Order: sequence, then C-alpha cells, then structure tokens
Amino acid sequence: MKSTNFEFKSLSCLIMQVCVLFVLCNCNNVDENFITEVEESMLVTDSWIASIESFEEDAFQYIDIHMFDSGDYLALSSRRMLKVSKDGILNSINFVSYPDDNMSHVKIYNNKIFRFHYDNDYQYYDPAAPVEVQIYDFDFNLLSEHVLDTNGIPYDVEVENEELFAILVYDVDNRTMRIKKIHLTNGLMVENVLSTSGPNPVDVQITEAGDYLCTNNGTARNLFLLDQNLNVLWENEFGNFLIKDAKYVAGRGIYISGVTTDFGGGDTNTFLGLLNFDGNLINFFEYDNDPGTTWVSEITISQDRICLIQVEALTTKNVILSFYDLDFNEYESLEIQGGPIISSVIVNENDSFSFVYGNLVDPEDMSFLPQSFYRIFKFDKTYELPTNIIVQ
Repeated sequence: MKSTNFEFKSLSCLIMQVCVLFVLCNCNNVDENFITEVEESMLVTDSWIASIESFEEDAFQYIDIHMFDSGDYLALSSRRMLKVSKDGILNSINFVSYPDDNMSHVKIYNNKIFRFHYDNDYQYYDPAAPVEVQIYDFDFNLLSEHVLDTNGIPYDVEVENEELFAILVYDVDNRTMRIKKIHLTNGLMVENVLSTSGPNPVDVQITEAGDYLCTNNGTARNLFLLDQNLNVLWENEFGNFLIKDAKYVAGRGIYISGVTTDFGGGDTNTFLGLLNFDGNLINFFEYDNDPGTTWVSEITISQDRICLIQVEALTTKNVILSFYDLDFNEYESLEIQGGPIISSVIVNENDSFSFVYGNLVDPEDMSFLPQSFYRIFKFDKTYELPTNIIVQ
C-alpha cells in the first residue's frame, strides 16, 4: 500500500494575493470570517481537496453529499450544510436545526432533502409510534411534513419519487422485517414480509430497471431482488461472504463487496464479486489485505471504474482507496489519514469520485466521535490524490 502525505508548496506573494482576491470576490455569500486562508489553489475543476477548517474541532459527521447539475456540491451533516462550488470554494454554511432529536435517515432527491425520523428504539419499543418525514429545500426551509402510514423501526429508506418511498421496517416485538412502498398521501401501497427471525435485510436500493435490491451484512439470506410490486424474484445466500455493499449495473450485473469469512478464527480478506441478474456469482476477486486489518464500507461505480473503500479496523485512522476497472483489474491504490468516510461517495463530473472525509485534529484521539475538520475530495480520471489544496 502506498502512503501519501499532504504537503503545501510555497507560493510567491503575488500569486497568493491574486488567488485570495479571486476567492473573496467569488464568495460574497460567505461571512468573511469563515474563510481563513487559501493555499495552493489554481481554481481548476479537475481535482481538488476543499479543506473546511472554518470550524475547528467539528465533531459533526457529514452523512451525505450531493452534486448539482452545475457541478457544485452540497454536504449535509446533522447540524450543518455546506455549499461548495465545482472549483472547491466554500460558498455558504447553513446551520441545520431539527425540531427534535429523533433518530433519522436523510435522503437527497430532486433538489429536496427528505428526513425520515422516528421516536422509537429497541429498549423502549413502541409498536404504535409512526415514521414521519420532513421535506426541506436546499436553503433548509421546511416545505412540508407528514406522518407516514407505517410504524416500527426503519432500517433503510429509498426515495422512488417525491411522493413514493421504499422502507425496510422492523417490528421488534414480532422480530419481523417488512419492505413497504409508502405513498406520501395515499398511504401503504404494497408490502412483503422478508424475515420473521430478525432484521434481515438491512439495506434497500432501487435499480435502473425499477426493481428493488436488498442486502444483509450477515452470511444468511444476504441478497434479495424484488420487482416493482415487491414480489421476490430471487434470494440468494453466500455463506462465506459478509456482504457490505452491492450495486446494480445495467448491462453488466450486480457488483458486491465485503469480506470473506473464516469461522475457524483465520484471516479474512476483502472481496469484489460480480453476479449475473439471476444472482449467480460469475466473477470474483480477493484483495490482498494485511490479515484482519481492513473492512469495506462502500463501493461506488462510474462508467468504467469501481471505487473500493476500506478502513483500518483497529484504529479507523486510515482509509485505503482502490480503483479497479469493471473486470477487477486494479488501476490505482492510495492511503489517506483521518477517520472513516461517513458520507456517501458519488460519481462527479469527471466520471470520477467525490466524498466528504474527516481529518482528525488529534490523531491520538480514540474517542467514539473524535474531533475533526472536514474536507471534500474531488478526484479526476487519474485517480491520484489531488494536489490542489484549498484551505478555508
């Protein structure tokens, strides 16, 4: 594995003044106290790291990132919203305030933010407590809020359109996992019981064909494909795989990632797999890990590349990014320092990848939520670590 250190090169006074002047002229929506310094920014769109240090020791973790048609970005945490230009310049910071502290799932769809929240948990489970949704615009104005026609604990939510949602809902009392299609105003459209022995599956996504792909991060019944009416087309079990992520790619198949299992106490390794549309394994690649040190958090697939993310399991202080073609030939691998990548990873305008990543303020901090400041990474098609660093 390659190790990469961030280094800021010296610039002449003249270039620095021009860069700072350009940035300030193009950031009139941002309080001048937010931007402290801009270093080594040539303001190009190909690749950059926007280092958001305006709020030091920020423990808020950014769970979602969205790219507008313009190429600009929105990064959303539980307390803040950042808007960053396609050139990596911080345009605005909005403070997010929810009327409650309920558990929630947040999805971005069609220039709106959907917050699905529920006042429920395992210890004090209330089978009658409903799931609610609040809908916000990108200035975080509340557009509407609704009580959905379901209760229980939602494990995952997928937005099919602005009024129709797929929800994996778990009934703790009956140990039953259901998948439901809920209309915003017309209520429950259709549902199917997928498990009566615990929470399985735990993730749902809608494929380009409109089917529903569900995965479980265990070794039992860990992959389902359902049609638009939630009928199970097939389910499969890969008993020696812990599936962490799956992506449906039209014309290719279903890509899966995770770790191989060895219940005899031996080593586990990261894997990439390709299934056909009937759920059968047709290609497999096992990543040569240091034994037992890494796990996969997510894969994202562009037109011709796979981005595989791994985190050192013991320290969670280093992330390994590996890039493969669709036949699992490795293209590039690099390591960056910080905490786990919490945000989603998206395909950007370069047909490469972008995400939000926390850099630890104190690398020795082993607390559950170590203090960090956040950076938005934008890669280009070289898949090399960006050298254009924008400190704001």
